[in-house]
Order: sequence, then structure tokens, then C-alpha cells
Amino acid sequence: MVSTKDRHDEDQSHGEPHLLTYKAESVRSALESSHAGAKLRPEDRVSVFWRVFGGTLLSIGALVCITLFQQFSNSLSEVRTNLDRLAESRADFIKLDDCNSRFAALWNIIKELQASNAAVLALKERSALLEEQIKTSENERKELGRELQRLRERQAALEGRQAPAATAALPAAPQNQHQR
Repeated sequence: MVSTKDRHDEDQSHGEPHLLTYKAESVRSALESSHAGAKLRPEDRVSVFWRVFGGTLLSIGALVCITLFQQFSNSLSEVRTNLDRLAESRADFIKLDDCNSRFAALWNIIKELQASNAAVLALKERSALLEEQIKTSENERKELGRELQRLRERQAALEGRQAPAATAALPAAPQNQHQR
């Protein structure tokens, strides 16, 4: 049989886990009741990480934004400076009135050249016409020269025919004169 001592040990061994469960349940219910009874403030709802590092992260973000703004401002300042330099360099260029007066002079010269070109074309046409007249007169002169040559040959032929008849009539008389 089981002794009283053993039973007491059994009760204690079985009783202690129940006791621990009761204690844990008491603590849990006490915590729930304290949390349920007290309303959580909005600050308590934020996690500890954000409470500790939130300000730091916000400061870093603000610093990044300020740095970006300064870089943008510096870049914009450089662009303005470059535009001012460009405007200054353009000031050395020709003025609009000077440009217009020079272009007007050039246009007048071009118009004069076009008029001269028309005169040159007219002179070229006249020169071509005169060259053509020279060629025709040269051809006529050659033709007249040939005709003159033919006439001379004909005259010589006629004189050649008349000369024997004239020499026949003329030498007889002078022979008689020589004979006397």
C-alpha cells in the first residue's frame, strides 16, 4: 500500500503544476485588466524603434532635402552665370542696324550684277551675231575671190585666143617694115 508520505509527495507533485498554472493565469489576467483598464495614448501605440530613431531619421531626411536644394540652387546659379557670359559674348557680334545696312549694300550690288549680267548676255548675243556675219562675209569674200580667179582665167583664155589672131595681123606689118 501507499504510505501517507508517498501520497503527500504525489499531491505536492500534482498540486504544484496546477498551482503554477493558477499563478500564471492570475498574472495574465491582472496584466490584461491593467492594460484594458488603462487607455493607450497615441505615443504608446508607436513602436520603440520609431520613438528612438524617428527624430534622427527625420533629421537625416531634412539634411538630404536641404543638400539637394543647395545643389539645385548652385546649378541654377551656374546656368545663369553661363547665360550672362553668353549674352556678353553676343554683345560683340554685329548690331542689327549694321547688319541690315550691309545686307542692303550687298543686295544692291547683286542687283547691279544681275543688270550687268543681262548686258553681258546681250553683248554675247551681238558678238555671236557679228561672228556669224564675219563668217558669211569671209565665205562671200572667198567666193568672190574664186569668181575673180575664174574671170581672170577666162580673160586670160580670151586674151590667149585674141593674141594669136592679133599677132598674126600685127607681126605681118612689122615684118614688112623690117624688110624695107
